Amino acid sequence: MDFNFTPYVRYIAKTSYFISNKYLIARDCRFLYVISRRGSFKTTSAKYELTPGTLIYYPYGIAYKIQSEQEKPLHFYTVNFDFNEDFSSLPLMVPEAVRNHNPDKEIRSISENLRPEFSNVIHIKDAVNAETNLRRIHSEGLEKSAGYQQLQSAYLKILLIYLYRQNSKTQKNSLCEEIKELISRHPELNNIEVAQNLNYHPFYLNEVFKKSEGITLHKFIIQSRLTKAHELLTTTDLPLGAISDLCGFSSQSHFSTCFKNEYNISPASIRKQT
Repeated sequence: MDFNFTPYVRYIAKTSYFISNKYLIARDCRFLYVISRRGSFKTTSAKYELTPGTLIYYPYGIAYKIQSEQEKPLHFYTVNFDFNEDFSSLPLMVPEAVRNHNPDKEIRSISENLRPEFSNVIHIKDAVNAETNLRRIHSEGLEKSAGYQQLQSAYLKILLIYLYRQNSKTQKNSLCEEIKELISRHPELNNIEVAQNLNYHPFYLNEVFKKSEGITLHKFIIQSRLTKAHELLTTTDLPLGAISDLCGFSSQSHFSTCFKNEYNISPASIRKQT
């Protein structure tokens, strides 16, 4: 990921005001960080819970609606910004009703290298670490001391990198759960077959899995096969050769060797005990 960009803060406020119960579209990119109370952030295709510590990023061109779940409205930070300084001369932009929105007037500051990560809504439920930088951006905007815009840009860049990391972590954890679920249903699959089923390159899938789970994908597959084999040995009368085949081992001897290394007892001995 190339973080060679200089974001521009157009506006920041610590407020309780928002236009409720109406779908709107912003022309620039935005953050919303909940300080207190609860509510929801809706797009036309999804709903995100807003609780204290929630951070929502939403880019230009997305229809959204903010609602409060209590009589007292949400208390939050809102930030309007661009990913570069090319449009810094433009004034503050109020969100438009969907029917009035003109896509040609969107401030399309998201470069091609940033587009895969920042073209959609990002919802981080527990983002309390973000509040410090939001507080700094807000304070600089109030004081307007020498160099305040540069500092706002620096703090915002830190926030965007934090958002990228947190979102990547969430996506990777979700991918690992997909991997585990697939292997639990099909322990006979090998690394390449798992990657093909999930439409990823095997090397990438193994890297993601190892970083998240602490073991290689191959080792996890073997462990899953052995767990399934142990279950079949103790709950069925299937022959050892059939269990070996069902669990994806290359041969019965390979199955026996792996099983003994893991459980310190042979499959045949386990079968005798049941």
